[in-house]
Amino acid sequence: MTPSDWIFVAVLLAVAALAALGIVRHARRFAPVHRHDRIASGVGGAMYVFLFGQALWFLRALLESPYMVQQVLAVVADNPEMATAALVVLAPTLLALILCPWMLWELARRRAPSAPAVAVVCLWVLGPCVAALQSWYFDAELTVLSQVQLFGWAFVWTAYFAWSPRVALTYGTARAKTLLAEAR
Repeated sequence: MTPSDWIFVAVLLAVAALAALGIVRHARRFAPVHRHDRIASGVGGAMYVFLFGQALWFLRALLESPYMVQQVLAVVADNPEMATAALVVLAPTLLALILCPWMLWELARRRAPSAPAVAVVCLWVLGPCVAALQSWYFDAELTVLSQVQLFGWAFVWTAYFAWSPRVALTYGTARAKTLLAEAR
């Protein structure tokens, strides 16, 4: 990579970090559903890492979408029969531009069990499901590294949203009542 590439990566990482911090700062204006002296609640902890990763995912989609749309339109103009394939290529980026902000909004503003559920659904749709669709459509295999990245990210964060005491108390999931009863 050239020095200018490193600068671009550094700026992208800084923007994603600032976006994640901004989301957390905004989210902290809304009280968690439950609080307990000995159990952390509210948006924080590992959620920083998740928000940073999702901000990067959104920025990637935002940066690549103008080029992708231009290229797809050029291909379809020359070969109209490629329209479906072009849509399969472009759809994940367009989905990311819609679903990422919605997921981040839900996590930052809503204090209901549906917020982490929306995040989990979006994770699986934007990652493994879209990759499987593209792999199937183009009759191409995902590399082991791609599978580990896509499924690993989705599994880790699904487990976090399902079992984290912080998430349970913040969003008032069914597990929160059990945690509060055990902590007495």
